[in-house]
Amino acid sequence: MLQKGKVLLLGHLVALVFLHEPTLAAWVDPAVLDACPGYTATNINQKGSELSAELLLGPSPCNLFGADVKTLSLRVIYETSTLPDFS
Repeated sequence: MLQKGKVLLLGHLVALVFLHEPTLAAWVDPAVLDACPGYTATNINQKGSELSAELLLGPSPCNLFGADVKTLSLRVIYETSTLPDFS
C-alpha cells in the first residue's frame, strides 16, 4: 500500500507521488534520469494470472524526487476486460 509522502518510480514510465501538499511538476532532463541506477527485479514468481517480485535499488541512488526507496515489492494481477458472469 502506498502512503503519503512516498514516491514510487518504475523505470522512466511511471512516477506515482502522494504528497502532503499539492506541488507543481518540474521538468527533469532525461539524461539525468538515464544516469540513475534504477531497480533490479529479484525473487520473481509467476503463478496463474499473478506476478510478484522484489525490486532492489541499484548503487548510488539519485534521490531526484526525494529519498529513493531501497527495496520495493511488486505485485501484478492480470485481468481481462470481460469478467465471468456468475449469476
